Amino acid sequence: MKGTLTTIAFLFTGIYLGAQTTDVLFIGNSYTASNNLPQVVDNLALAAGFTMFTDNNTPGGYTLQLHSQDANTQAKINQQAWNVVFVQAQSQEPALDSAYVTQNVLPYATVLEGQIAQNDSCTRLIFYMTWGRKFGDAQNCAAYPPVCTYAGMQAELRRRYLLMAQQNNAAVAPVGEAWKNVLATNPTFDLYVSDGSHPSMHGTYLAACVMFATIYGQSPAGLQYYAGLPAADAQLLQTIAGATVLDSLPLWQTEIDIAVATGITATQTAGYTYNFNLQTTFADAYSWNYGDNTGWQSGGNPSAHTYAGPGQYVVSGVVHNGCFSDTVQQTVVVLPVSVAEASALNVQVFPNPAREEVRLTLPLTDAAVAEWFDAAGRCVMRNMLAAGSNSVVNVSQLPAGVYQVRVVQGDRQAVVRVAVIE
Repeated sequence: MKGTLTTIAFLFTGIYLGAQTTDVLFIGNSYTASNNLPQVVDNLALAAGFTMFTDNNTPGGYTLQLHSQDANTQAKINQQAWNVVFVQAQSQEPALDSAYVTQNVLPYATVLEGQIAQNDSCTRLIFYMTWGRKFGDAQNCAAYPPVCTYAGMQAELRRRYLLMAQQNNAAVAPVGEAWKNVLATNPTFDLYVSDGSHPSMHGTYLAACVMFATIYGQSPAGLQYYAGLPAADAQLLQTIAGATVLDSLPLWQTEIDIAVATGITATQTAGYTYNFNLQTTFADAYSWNYGDNTGWQSGGNPSAHTYAGPGQYVVSGVVHNGCFSDTVQQTVVVLPVSVAEASALNVQVFPNPAREEVRLTLPLTDAAVAEWFDAAGRCVMRNMLAAGSNSVVNVSQLPAGVYQVRVVQGDRQAVVRVAVIE
């Protein structure tokens, strides 16, 4: 199963859809319906500045087999092209013995995957890993002892949900794993209602935070939506959910065909010509925007571009692979390569290296502007220099390092290197 990925900044296999709407379908039962989990996920997305549309089919006690044969489920799947479909099995069935799971669970996970893919091959399938019951599965304990305890049942659920994802090239929302992490570190949190099975509001909020992190590839920590929980409780659940998902992304997100871009390197080759290289995986096509009003261009990787002159440019690179695309940006500072482009300005720097202050000595004419660029090409400070010599600039707030300082005075300019030390 493939999925839709459009990012503005690097998010490892997460979906960041910017101003677009993320369309999410939930297929499950009462674990998904409890406390209106889809709406809680929607509210978290809204708090993060994203737009989401959700729908669901969650009849009580439904198994994957029942969903694969249910007309309402099929109608929901075929209702539109979905960005994400969450699929949740009945709470006990994935944890049972291997013979049962092989016959009654895994085949129907694959049937549902096929039905979702047939509707839209770019929909991303995410299996919703649930949690072990508070006191284990008493109903099936005698027949299959591993589920007699919470820990044993949770271990089986984890193993089977990962297997479903691997068999269907899908992802897992590790709610059960986050549940375990909360109970291990904060045992006073009651994630269950009185039946020891269904989620309390705390449990539903934790599940929603895990789903948010799985969809968008970012932690929900810091979001100002608490679903009516005490702020401290919600913030703790946000943090644990984000860490559970993001610290083990290769485990939970087993899709192998997502195009990911992790960065751009820029190398000056001659004059104003730069060679740009995207760090990427699973990409088979590339698009570039060099930030100089030449527009988007298809090209290879690496790609060369020649600028008309010096300046600061935001370079964007997009990698493509089937349904997926991923975008990264890098600011590139193109400096004058000779005095031919601008009349030379004589600037002297003292002291250099410097700790607290730098004195820039320049001709006694007009005011000037000094722009400070760090090793990554980012403009980290800008100063207006008064007319006259011996302009003093405070550098005590800059991290130690070597900076390129571009000083512009009228139609003249100079670039000097200044070392700042601790």
